[in-house]
Amino acid sequence: MKRFFPESMEFYGFKEFFKRREYIKEQFDLLEDYQQYVYRGYIYEMPFVTDFIRNAVWDYLNGFCTDMDFVCIYSDYLRNKTKKDT
Repeated sequence: MKRFFPESMEFYGFKEFFKRREYIKEQFDLLEDYQQYVYRGYIYEMPFVTDFIRNAVWDYLNGFCTDMDFVCIYSDYLRNKTKKDT
């Protein structure tokens, strides 16, 4: 089966994406338009990830969200996750 984006761009949750975001963004920028469209499908089909997180990842990859904004989103995510766990 033909792969439409490199396997190294796969991630399994927001925490993993956050750690590898710069590499994934570099690889994303090298993709053709149709490959980016397929990658969007990959992001939006992820189970156990909220729409807010999916949208934040997509906005980051497309440059609508700066790295500093994304760090703030991730910090809020961790803070909220900690509150739910207690």
